[in-house]
Amino acid sequence: MEFLIIFLFIEIARALIREGCSFLIQWLKRFLKKRRHKENRPHSRRKLNGGSYRKK
Repeated sequence: MEFLIIFLFIEIARALIREGCSFLIQWLKRFLKKRRHKENRPHSRRKLNGGSYRKK
């Protein structure tokens, strides 16, 4: 019985680690993409603001 409980615990831990790792990787990718956009924003902001003002 104890062996089964330990085995189940290990399997659950493995699944959580896999999900956690994939979640962290996705979060890091999003974070890096946001950073890239922030770097590009100053150039595109003027164009976006100009476009929005013209539309109004």
